[in-house]
Amino acid sequence: MTANEDYSNFLNILSGSEAVAERWANIAQQVAADAKNIHGVDLDETDVLSVRAARCAALGDGKLGDYHDELSELVPVAKQKEEVAHFEALQAGDEQTLADTTPTERMNAVRAAQTRGQLSAVDELSESQALAVVLQIENPVERLRIANAFGIGRAPVSDRRERRMRGR
Repeated sequence: MTANEDYSNFLNILSGSEAVAERWANIAQQVAADAKNIHGVDLDETDVLSVRAARCAALGDGKLGDYHDELSELVPVAKQKEEVAHFEALQAGDEQTLADTTPTERMNAVRAAQTRGQLSAVDELSESQALAVVLQIENPVERLRIANAFGIGRAPVSDRRERRMRGR
């Protein structure tokens, strides 16, 4: 559900009518099962709220019309939610998730998180933490490149300019 969608009227009707709530539970289950079987994604009841045909069926006779176009529009959103949950499990150090993923899959999860803005390109490390990481790198060229990326071993820009201007 996007931020500009408001289903409060529908939810009020659900809370006020047992018959509508029962139809909605069955329809939401059916739509979620279809999403899993057809597209391979998990939807919860909140996701199903955005399927207009499902809401109409719950308010009407309980028969779902053609909702597969709406369902296919939800697939990217559901996949992104799964990616976010997977990355959060990796970030939390969940042993099962770590065991089930290869290093390549972990790197891909981090890259996807960076593009979503969920993770900055370089996490904030203290200077001592960054130095400890850099000192573990054996290749001198790679060590200098990483140190430069962390800003280790270089004077701040203002100091470099000052030194350069002293000689003039």
